[in-house]
Amino acid sequence: MKVLVINPGATSTKVSVFDEENEVFKLKLEHSGKDVAAYKNIVDQMPMRRDMILAGLEENGYKLSDFDAVCGRGGLFKPIPSGTYIVDDSVLEDVKAARYGEHAANLG
Repeated sequence: MKVLVINPGATSTKVSVFDEENEVFKLKLEHSGKDVAAYKNIVDQMPMRRDMILAGLEENGYKLSDFDAVCGRGGLFKPIPSGTYIVDDSVLEDVKAARYGEHAANLG
């Protein structure tokens, strides 16, 4: 099983590829203060970061269809027990509205 893991932070997005439990690739994409300041809200950065991730993967021989799953760092959501969750429309709406705060992890 090949898994793409995405960890968005304030000034970078870290990407790893795992084959089973082994990390086989990692990439750190830097975002300058000027780059992120161009966006009113953190969630508005999503297309820019997505495009950088896809370009970085492609440059290193990966495409989205290579992955069996994608895992993102969790964001600021309503209080729930820790664990693994499927992202549905209600989660996306909470993130877009920043109901529980804005943080780069909301992009995960």
